Amino acid sequence: MLEIPSNLKWLEGSSDGRRWFRELPGRIQACADRWSLRLESPYPDSQVSIVFPVVCEDGSHAVLKLQFPHPECEHEAEALRIWNGQGSVRLLAHDPALHALLMERCEPGDHLSRAGADEALDVFLGLLPRLWIKAGKPFSLKEAPAGVSGAYSERSKYEAHPRSAVGWNRTHFFFVEVDGRQPGLSMGMTLAELSEYLVKLGCTDGMNFDGGASATMWVLGQVVNSPCQGEKPVANALIVVRKNGAH
Repeated sequence: MLEIPSNLKWLEGSSDGRRWFRELPGRIQACADRWSLRLESPYPDSQVSIVFPVVCEDGSHAVLKLQFPHPECEHEAEALRIWNGQGSVRLLAHDPALHALLMERCEPGDHLSRAGADEALDVFLGLLPRLWIKAGKPFSLKEAPAGVSGAYSERSKYEAHPRSAVGWNRTHFFFVEVDGRQPGLSMGMTLAELSEYLVKLGCTDGMNFDGGASATMWVLGQVVNSPCQGEKPVANALIVVRKNGAH
Protein backbone atom coordinates (compact mmCIF):
# COMPACT_ATOMS: atom_id res chain seq x y z
CA MET A 1 0.00 0.00 0.00
CA LEU A 2 1.29 3.45 -0.95
CA GLU A 3 2.43 5.49 2.03
CA ILE A 4 1.44 9.16 1.59
CA PRO A 5 3.46 11.69 3.65
CA SER A 6 1.17 13.64 5.99
CA ASN A 7 2.35 16.98 4.54
CA LEU A 8 0.71 16.05 1.22
CA LYS A 9 -2.74 15.38 2.70
CA TRP A 10 -3.82 18.97 2.00
CA LEU A 11 -4.11 17.99 -1.68
CA GLU A 12 -7.13 15.86 -0.81
CA GLY A 13 -9.09 19.11 -0.49
CA SER A 14 -9.23 19.66 -4.26
CA SER A 15 -10.61 17.54 -7.09
CA ASP A 16 -7.27 17.81 -8.92
CA GLY A 17 -5.44 16.60 -5.84
CA ARG A 18 -7.78 13.63 -5.34
CA ARG A 19 -7.39 12.66 -9.01
CA TRP A 20 -3.59 12.87 -8.67
CA PHE A 21 -3.70 10.56 -5.63
CA ARG A 22 -5.82 8.06 -7.56
CA GLU A 23 -3.40 8.06 -10.48
CA LEU A 24 -0.26 8.08 -8.33
CA PRO A 25 0.21 4.29 -7.84
CA GLY A 26 0.09 3.74 -11.60
CA ARG A 27 2.52 6.57 -12.26
CA ILE A 28 4.94 5.26 -9.65
CA GLN A 29 4.83 1.76 -11.11
CA ALA A 30 5.34 3.11 -14.63
CA CYS A 31 8.47 4.96 -13.48
CA ALA A 32 9.80 1.92 -11.61
CA ASP A 33 9.31 -0.24 -14.70
CA ARG A 34 10.68 2.28 -17.18
CA TRP A 35 13.87 3.07 -15.24
CA SER A 36 14.26 -0.28 -13.37
CA LEU A 37 14.02 1.28 -9.91
CA ARG A 38 13.69 -0.19 -6.44
CA LEU A 39 11.79 2.32 -4.29
CA GLU A 40 12.27 2.98 -0.60
CA SER A 41 9.80 4.81 1.68
CA PRO A 42 9.08 8.39 0.52
CA TYR A 43 10.71 11.32 2.24
CA PRO A 44 8.32 12.56 4.97
CA ASP A 45 8.65 16.34 4.46
CA SER A 46 7.43 16.68 0.87
CA GLN A 47 4.94 19.53 0.43
CA VAL A 48 3.78 19.44 -3.21
CA SER A 49 5.45 16.35 -4.72
CA ILE A 50 6.04 12.80 -3.54
CA VAL A 51 9.76 11.98 -3.47
CA PHE A 52 11.34 8.55 -3.09
CA PRO A 53 14.91 7.46 -2.47
CA VAL A 54 15.53 4.79 -5.12
CA VAL A 55 18.16 2.26 -6.11
CA CYS A 56 18.82 1.97 -9.83
CA GLU A 57 19.48 -1.22 -11.77
CA ASP A 58 23.25 -0.69 -11.58
CA GLY A 59 23.10 -0.28 -7.79
CA SER A 60 23.54 3.49 -7.79
CA HIS A 61 21.38 5.67 -5.58
CA ALA A 62 19.02 8.33 -6.93
CA VAL A 63 15.75 10.13 -6.18
CA LEU A 64 12.41 9.80 -7.94
CA LYS A 65 10.17 12.86 -7.75
CA LEU A 66 6.58 12.82 -8.97
CA GLN A 67 5.17 16.32 -9.11
CA PHE A 68 1.62 17.33 -8.40
CA PRO A 69 1.06 19.29 -11.66
CA HIS A 70 1.04 23.03 -10.98
CA PRO A 71 2.54 26.08 -12.73
CA GLU A 72 5.57 26.45 -10.46
CA CYS A 73 6.90 22.99 -11.38
CA GLU A 74 6.51 23.51 -15.12
CA HIS A 75 10.15 24.42 -15.79
CA GLU A 76 11.87 22.48 -12.99
CA ALA A 77 13.22 19.72 -15.23
CA GLU A 78 14.47 22.23 -17.82
CA ALA A 79 16.24 24.25 -15.12
CA LEU A 80 17.96 21.14 -13.75
CA ARG A 81 18.94 20.12 -17.29
CA ILE A 82 20.53 23.52 -17.94
CA TRP A 83 22.36 23.61 -14.59
CA ASN A 84 23.55 20.03 -15.21
CA GLY A 85 24.79 19.48 -11.67
CA GLN A 86 26.44 22.89 -11.38
CA GLY A 87 25.19 24.06 -7.99
CA SER A 88 22.21 21.68 -8.12
CA VAL A 89 21.42 17.99 -8.29
CA ARG A 90 21.82 16.44 -11.72
CA LEU A 91 18.74 15.43 -13.74
CA LEU A 92 19.15 11.80 -14.82
CA ALA A 93 15.84 11.31 -16.65
CA HIS A 94 12.50 13.03 -17.13
CA ASP A 95 9.03 11.91 -18.20
CA PRO A 96 6.87 15.01 -18.74
CA ALA A 97 3.69 12.97 -19.25
CA LEU A 98 4.07 11.43 -15.79
CA HIS A 99 5.48 14.66 -14.25
CA ALA A 100 8.35 12.47 -13.07
CA LEU A 101 11.98 13.40 -12.50
CA LEU A 102 14.79 10.95 -11.77
CA MET A 103 17.56 12.90 -10.07
CA GLU A 104 20.94 12.51 -8.48
CA ARG A 105 20.58 11.85 -4.76
CA CYS A 106 21.89 14.59 -2.47
CA GLU A 107 22.30 13.49 1.13
CA PRO A 108 21.66 16.38 3.55
CA GLY A 109 24.63 17.77 5.43
CA ASP A 110 24.78 20.55 8.00
CA HIS A 111 21.84 22.97 7.80
CA LEU A 112 22.91 26.56 7.13
CA SER A 113 20.61 27.77 9.91
CA ARG A 114 23.07 26.18 12.33
CA ALA A 115 26.05 27.96 10.80
CA GLY A 116 27.16 31.47 11.63
CA ALA A 117 25.98 34.36 9.44
CA ASP A 118 29.40 34.85 7.81
CA GLU A 119 29.73 31.16 6.95
CA ALA A 120 26.19 31.01 5.54
CA LEU A 121 26.81 34.10 3.38
CA ASP A 122 30.06 32.60 2.08
CA VAL A 123 28.12 29.51 0.97
CA PHE A 124 25.51 31.61 -0.85
CA LEU A 125 28.15 33.83 -2.45
CA GLY A 126 29.85 30.73 -3.78
CA LEU A 127 26.64 29.07 -4.94
CA LEU A 128 24.66 31.84 -6.65
CA PRO A 129 27.22 32.68 -9.39
CA ARG A 130 27.20 28.98 -10.37
CA LEU A 131 23.42 29.15 -10.88
CA TRP A 132 23.52 32.29 -13.05
CA ILE A 133 23.46 30.57 -16.42
CA LYS A 134 21.90 32.02 -19.55
CA ALA A 135 18.55 30.30 -19.96
CA GLY A 136 17.03 32.01 -22.97
CA LYS A 137 15.29 35.22 -23.94
CA PRO A 138 13.76 37.54 -21.29
CA PHE A 139 10.10 37.04 -20.42
CA SER A 140 8.25 39.12 -23.02
CA LEU A 141 4.67 37.83 -23.23
CA LYS A 142 2.31 40.74 -22.65
CA GLU A 143 -0.85 38.61 -22.62
CA ALA A 144 -1.52 35.13 -21.27
CA PRO A 145 -1.51 32.44 -23.99
CA ALA A 146 -4.75 30.60 -24.64
CA GLY A 147 -5.39 27.84 -22.15
CA VAL A 148 -3.19 29.22 -19.38
CA SER A 149 -4.50 28.46 -15.89
CA GLY A 150 -6.42 31.22 -14.10
CA ALA A 151 -4.49 30.50 -10.90
CA TYR A 152 -2.80 33.52 -9.35
CA SER A 153 0.71 32.11 -9.92
CA GLU A 154 0.03 32.17 -13.67
CA ARG A 155 -2.19 35.19 -14.27
CA SER A 156 -0.06 37.41 -12.01
CA LYS A 157 2.72 37.28 -14.63
CA TYR A 158 0.52 39.36 -16.93
CA GLU A 159 -0.88 41.73 -14.27
CA ALA A 160 0.71 44.80 -12.72
CA HIS A 161 2.02 43.97 -9.24
CA PRO A 162 4.84 45.03 -6.91
CA ARG A 163 8.09 43.45 -8.13
CA SER A 164 11.57 42.68 -6.84
CA ALA A 165 14.42 41.85 -9.19
CA VAL A 166 18.18 41.86 -9.63
CA GLY A 167 19.90 42.44 -12.96
CA TRP A 168 23.53 42.53 -13.97
CA ASN A 169 26.03 43.00 -16.75
CA ARG A 170 29.81 42.62 -16.94
CA THR A 171 30.47 45.57 -14.63
CA HIS A 172 27.39 46.32 -12.51
CA PHE A 173 24.57 44.83 -10.48
CA PHE A 174 21.15 46.54 -10.46
CA PHE A 175 18.72 46.03 -7.57
CA VAL A 176 15.18 46.91 -8.59
CA GLU A 177 12.13 47.38 -6.39
CA VAL A 178 8.80 48.32 -7.98
CA ASP A 179 6.02 49.57 -5.71
CA GLY A 180 2.48 48.60 -6.62
CA ARG A 181 -1.16 48.10 -5.62
CA GLN A 182 -1.22 51.74 -4.46
CA PRO A 183 -3.37 54.06 -6.60
CA GLY A 184 -1.80 57.50 -6.84
CA LEU A 185 1.69 56.07 -6.30
CA SER A 186 2.14 52.99 -8.48
CA MET A 187 0.13 49.96 -9.53
CA GLY A 188 3.27 47.97 -10.33
CA MET A 189 4.61 46.24 -13.43
CA THR A 190 3.89 43.12 -15.41
CA LEU A 191 6.77 40.66 -15.85
CA ALA A 192 7.21 41.79 -19.46
CA GLU A 193 7.44 45.44 -18.34
CA LEU A 194 9.96 44.49 -15.66
CA SER A 195 12.02 42.60 -18.22
CA GLU A 196 11.98 45.59 -20.59
CA TYR A 197 13.03 47.90 -17.76
CA LEU A 198 16.02 45.70 -16.84
CA VAL A 199 17.13 45.71 -20.47
CA LYS A 200 16.75 49.52 -20.53
CA LEU A 201 19.05 49.75 -17.49
CA GLY A 202 21.71 47.87 -19.43
CA CYS A 203 21.28 44.43 -17.88
CA THR A 204 22.35 41.43 -19.90
CA ASP A 205 20.84 39.02 -17.34
CA GLY A 206 18.21 39.28 -14.64
CA MET A 207 16.18 37.39 -12.08
CA ASN A 208 12.66 38.06 -10.82
CA PHE A 209 12.09 37.47 -7.10
CA ASP A 210 9.01 37.06 -4.96
CA GLY A 211 7.11 40.33 -5.21
CA GLY A 212 3.63 41.38 -4.14
CA ALA A 213 3.33 42.23 -0.46
CA SER A 214 6.89 40.92 0.08
CA ALA A 215 8.45 43.51 -2.28
CA THR A 216 10.70 45.42 0.13
CA MET A 217 14.09 47.11 -0.19
CA TRP A 218 16.02 47.69 3.03
CA VAL A 219 19.15 49.87 2.81
CA LEU A 220 21.43 50.94 5.67
CA GLY A 221 18.89 50.18 8.36
CA GLN A 222 15.67 51.41 6.80
CA VAL A 223 13.03 50.49 4.23
CA VAL A 224 13.41 52.79 1.22
CA ASN A 225 10.35 51.85 -0.83
CA SER A 226 6.62 51.72 -0.06
CA PRO A 227 5.52 48.10 0.57
CA CYS A 228 1.85 47.75 -0.33
CA GLN A 229 0.94 46.25 3.06
CA GLY A 230 3.55 48.06 5.10
CA GLU A 231 6.62 46.49 6.62
CA LYS A 232 6.20 42.77 7.35
CA PRO A 233 8.42 39.74 7.96
CA VAL A 234 9.55 37.92 4.82
CA ALA A 235 10.76 34.33 4.49
CA ASN A 236 13.77 35.01 2.27
CA ALA A 237 15.85 37.85 0.93
CA LEU A 238 18.84 38.70 -1.22
CA ILE A 239 21.41 40.23 1.14
CA VAL A 240 24.27 42.37 -0.14
CA VAL A 241 27.09 43.27 2.24
CA ARG A 242 30.26 45.26 1.76
CA LYS A 243 33.48 43.36 2.21
CA ASN A 244 35.92 44.67 4.78
CA GLY A 245 38.13 47.31 3.19
CA ALA A 246 35.88 47.75 0.13
CA HIS A 247 34.91 51.25 -1.02
